[in-house]
Amino acid sequence: MSQKPTNKTTWRSLQDLADTPEFRAYAAQEFPGFSNIYEGIGEAQLAGETTLNRRKFLALSAAGLGLAGLAGTGCRRPDFEILPYTKTPDDVKYSLPTYYATSVPRASGSFPILVESHTGRPTKIEGNPSHPLSGGSSDTLAQASVLDLYSPDRSVEVLKNVAGTSWAPTTWGDFEAFAEGHFAAYRGDTKGEGLAILTDGVPSPAFELAWAKFTEAMPKAKLYRDEPINSSNAVAGTKLAFGEALQVCPQFDQADRILSLDCDFLGLEPNEVGNTKAYFAKRRPEKIDAANRKLVAAVNPDFKMNRLYVVEPTFTITGTMADHRLRLPSSHVADYIVALATKLGVKPELTAELSKKTVGVKIPSEWIDEVAKDLSAKDVKSLVVVGQRQPALVHALAAAINESLNGAVKYRAIPESKAGTLADLVAALKANSVKTLVIFGGNPIYTAPADYTLADLLAKVPTVIHSSLFVDETAEQLVAKKPEKGDRWHLPLTHYLETWGDTEAFDGSYLAIQPLIAPLHGGASEPVNTANVPTATSSPRGGRSVLELLVQFSAYKDASSSVQAAREAYNLVKESFLAKWKATNPKETDSNAQDNAWKQFLHLGHLPGTARPFVTKPVAIAAVTKAVADYTPAKPVSASNRELSLHVDYRMYDGRNLHNTWLLELPDPVTKLSWDNAAILSPATAKELGFGAADGEHVRSSGVGEVIELRLGNAEGAYTLKLPVFILPGQADNVISVHLGWGKLRVTGISEGGGYNAYPFRTSANPYFATGLEATKTGETVAVACTQEHGVIPEQRVLFEQFGTLSEYKHALEHHEHHANETAKHGKDDHKDHDHKHDDHGHDHSHDHDHAHEGDHGHAHGHDPKKNMQAGYDESVHKGDKKEYRRLSLDLSYPELLDSHHQWGMVIDLNACTGCSACMIACQSENNIPIVGKPEIIRNREMHWIRLDRYFTTDVGESADEPHIVNQPMACVHCEMAPCEAVCPVNAAVHSPEGLNLQVYNRCIGTRYCANNCPYKVRRFNWFNFNLRPINELRLGVLASKKEMADTLQMQKNPDVTVRGRGVMEKCTYCVQRIERGKIGAKLKATAAIGTDGRYSKPADPKKAGYALVEKNGRTGVIVPDGVITPACAQACPSEAIVFGNVADTNSLVYQLKQLNTDYLTLGELNVKPRTSYRPRLRNYNPAMLPKKSETKEATA
Repeated sequence: MSQKPTNKTTWRSLQDLADTPEFRAYAAQEFPGFSNIYEGIGEAQLAGETTLNRRKFLALSAAGLGLAGLAGTGCRRPDFEILPYTKTPDDVKYSLPTYYATSVPRASGSFPILVESHTGRPTKIEGNPSHPLSGGSSDTLAQASVLDLYSPDRSVEVLKNVAGTSWAPTTWGDFEAFAEGHFAAYRGDTKGEGLAILTDGVPSPAFELAWAKFTEAMPKAKLYRDEPINSSNAVAGTKLAFGEALQVCPQFDQADRILSLDCDFLGLEPNEVGNTKAYFAKRRPEKIDAANRKLVAAVNPDFKMNRLYVVEPTFTITGTMADHRLRLPSSHVADYIVALATKLGVKPELTAELSKKTVGVKIPSEWIDEVAKDLSAKDVKSLVVVGQRQPALVHALAAAINESLNGAVKYRAIPESKAGTLADLVAALKANSVKTLVIFGGNPIYTAPADYTLADLLAKVPTVIHSSLFVDETAEQLVAKKPEKGDRWHLPLTHYLETWGDTEAFDGSYLAIQPLIAPLHGGASEPVNTANVPTATSSPRGGRSVLELLVQFSAYKDASSSVQAAREAYNLVKESFLAKWKATNPKETDSNAQDNAWKQFLHLGHLPGTARPFVTKPVAIAAVTKAVADYTPAKPVSASNRELSLHVDYRMYDGRNLHNTWLLELPDPVTKLSWDNAAILSPATAKELGFGAADGEHVRSSGVGEVIELRLGNAEGAYTLKLPVFILPGQADNVISVHLGWGKLRVTGISEGGGYNAYPFRTSANPYFATGLEATKTGETVAVACTQEHGVIPEQRVLFEQFGTLSEYKHALEHHEHHANETAKHGKDDHKDHDHKHDDHGHDHSHDHDHAHEGDHGHAHGHDPKKNMQAGYDESVHKGDKKEYRRLSLDLSYPELLDSHHQWGMVIDLNACTGCSACMIACQSENNIPIVGKPEIIRNREMHWIRLDRYFTTDVGESADEPHIVNQPMACVHCEMAPCEAVCPVNAAVHSPEGLNLQVYNRCIGTRYCANNCPYKVRRFNWFNFNLRPINELRLGVLASKKEMADTLQMQKNPDVTVRGRGVMEKCTYCVQRIERGKIGAKLKATAAIGTDGRYSKPADPKKAGYALVEKNGRTGVIVPDGVITPACAQACPSEAIVFGNVADTNSLVYQLKQLNTDYLTLGELNVKPRTSYRPRLRNYNPAMLPKKSETKEATA
């Protein structure tokens, strides 16, 4: 059952697609979905809700008046006491942060980063520009990891089981006394027999060195590694295809045609940042000199745009970027590649075996015939990539196809691991051969397959020592399961920013992990005497690293104390480094050279030249052929045989981020759900199950809040889960997708949210998908926070542009009138975007109309205000014409003039934006943006300065079941004629001479006129003291249990940015603190370059000084070089979709991009002259697949 054809080409949700009068009224409200707003108490009543009636309102109002009396004044801001240093330390420079290179540990390949530190406090994560896999960019999870360091919920005390069923705090001293005798026994006659270590899969040469020394003392001890999300299927596939374990290294920057099979290589697959950079190297038509930030050509004459085919069950980040996308159940991806390999005729013997297989699932014919033809086309470099969720056979067949096509893929050898797997540990536990188990990191009881019954097995182990960053499910279950005998210990673990270590990146290059701060909570325990001096029994609190604990357990070099263990752990890291360095410098023996190399290693954060080399291996066709012979096609997924598909979550990952409130509140890139996960259904499946408001045969809502019950398994081992549904166009029919990593929320002061735990659905045989799912509508509803309809622009406006082919894009560059605003010509029709596509014969009829209508983007007839606005930054274009710079001002004595030699602007390339949300977390970290909690998100009160709008797009008349997706980041666009400024009664919204739309927090009285007058809906209001109050107690005011921010959270705040309080409006500032820092730094550098006495003077030779100068109003100004100033969003973006700079500088990249005819202004027809412009979305359709409607056939190989 499909959704009805539609005349709308762009829509946010099924409600928007239905476009009912009710939805239009909903979107037009300031607070959609609420019928009564009580601003004085910060309360709002949901439409149809009767709980907040007149009586309750009066009671709350009275309480509010009472609280106002207690506080002295209702809106008075809290007082803060500020004490100065009596003497500032020599190494403390408040004006400048310092940066250190380190790495985020990851099992799939650690990520190299730079960490910004203010007076010894790490506050912000950036990518390491000196490492090729980062290039200065980062991702969402890396950006958010700094918050874990300061989380008030971190484990800070040693815990020991009491009466077998609960934890009680104790000291490191008590544990060390226990450990000394306990592990001494293992170092004796038993030689470690019965001792097992379970750790994560993060690669670390120093750990391997420590383990080697550990086994010298206890040779019979066993090491096991476990990662719930891993590459075991891919490794097994390479073993099948090549006879040995290899790492698949796709070369996306060389691929002309890419087929992605359930592979989110732009999202959560290994090396997603490196993949993103490489993929978009073949996606951007313009030729840019990146080193000098210059636009060389609007279209690179040698450019050959890649084409992306995606086969997947639910929308992923990679799927949103697809040129062609097939929604297919996960269990049928193997069937698809069998059919495709047969069509390609990989090898005669393999093809003969493939031809014996009959695939029962119906696959659109063009997805076999035309895709095979395109992949094997002459002079085309093709690539087939497979996701970690798919079985080994699919990976092996992909390797065979890539070899036959001379595909854009390489391989690296994987060092053989001597550690056992979780399955091996389970076998040992069942055999009762484990007497002591030490768990370093991870959360195995939570993530282990259900059929392992790990919690029950651990209850039988005499001694279990668990070390982690938080008290998680594993810690809880260790005592909740009533251990039969022995001891249970929980040890706090250090954060990676607090400890020494080493690791390896995806390419095998050697990375540093170095501490930026001493372990938090690491001081002495509370003293017991009146002299305020720690007693002899006091011991340190805080965490220890895995290396330190391993050294201490093994008594390596007699390291019996924590101080000695820390020292030896550092020495192990240095020893590991020297071994790597000597391997790349075998002839260097000078000790000074070694010391310098160590310092350089810490400075760079990595050791160049240590990436593992590529290897060349032929595919073992005979082995693959045998595996195909053993393959049985899957039973077709249907209404009677539904599939459950389990996915890694973009925010929680495998559940390790369930304590991170930034990620909990971050909307999902596709569903836009916040604080929860859901069961994702297609509209057809939802209709069959009775979800979503129906219009005849078609679903008209996303069903958010309706509850479904899922049941999988048999009578002996079935698991049932109730959770809300989300109806997603583009979801495969009869497939219900649920994201892993959610469950019980363990965040102090927050009780709502956390989602639903889907891990019990996983089994060792079917860890990612299984058929036979039973689904039932319960009739219940739950509150769900979803931001997909927040910030809806109700009027039918031009929001973005897109092209279907490169030739259309080139044509638009040469004939800008074909891109003129459709709204200005046709009025308020249903075209929210410009979508240029071909007819059945590839002809572009979008240019057959007469486009000679008024202006560009709705401006006045006869000239081009877009070009006027851009060229207007250059005073030479309008010599002496101050009208180009003069603006209306409330302060008539000082007219606001755009007369600075810096005029800041931004270009966002929708062709490169994947919607990954790294920019949102980077902005939150940089600008001290608070979380507000699930109830306030429901009330449309999120505080994110960037809103990532996700739009579905379809052709007129096409079914809504097969949409494309376009992502559009939307923040304050810094309008020159800003509507918000004109309505502010206290002049809190003002304009700077550099073109910035500023918000003066001390003036703001919270009228919210500016937010109501903003056409882009990007202003955010502090309804409460979100930074100071617990989320559960926002409405208690001065009666809240806590009236200030947690001490550790205060340490994370950026001192260059004001922490806003209640009643203040805020928004994007283009990171004005970075702008000012860059301007001051440039001036100081220019001064130093000409050797003055510290006072700035005009150099005789500006080129020699390295800085361009400008004379204006009798003053000499330093023009900041292009690229020196980068906002947090642009710096984090892995696809480099955001370009920022001085649009008054004709040599800047942002100026040059704005001169392209395809650069456009969102809502430009309003004539507010936004400083942020956009570049269109460009697709590369296969003409043979575009015009014909998909015909299905039974694919027979």
